Amino acid sequence: MQSKTDREWYKKLSSKEKKTYRDFYNKKNQKIPKVKKPIPVGIAVDASAVPNPGFVEFRAVDIQSGKILFNTQIGFSSNNVGEYCAIVQAIIYCENIGKRLTIWTDSRCALAWIKNKKTKSKVKSCPDATALLKECEMYVSKMKHIPRVKFWDKKLYGEIPAEYGRK
Repeated sequence: MQSKTDREWYKKLSSKEKKTYRDFYNKKNQKIPKVKKPIPVGIAVDASAVPNPGFVEFRAVDIQSGKILFNTQIGFSSNNVGEYCAIVQAIIYCENIGKRLTIWTDSRCALAWIKNKKTKSKVKSCPDATALLKECEMYVSKMKHIPRVKFWDKKLYGEIPAEYGRK
């Protein structure tokens, strides 16, 4: 659900931008792509921005079961910000369930941001996305150990299971 500041931001959009926003968020029955063998174990994360920068959402999928663990809409931002927030939210998810799982991403940029504990986004995001990004950056800066976050090689495994398929 959007906050008051996000709704105010939405009201300022042109009618074409509002249509893109509605079309993007009203998609249903999204398919989770199949993974080639051998299947890695852990959580796959991905983000989608339509257009980029645009309306961003991200999700995490349990690779073995295909179950969507979370799907979050953050408003206007960049795909890289969505990928980064997805990784951080997956780290928090793992801590909450008490398991140390490998998190897989197909974003080299977000992976570098995690390892460097610093983002480099210059995109002007909506207030909710900016607030979430700041929370994620603060969380990562306080981490003593970088969890197992690995790059998902599409040539080896096929599309990442969390893929939205909106390219």
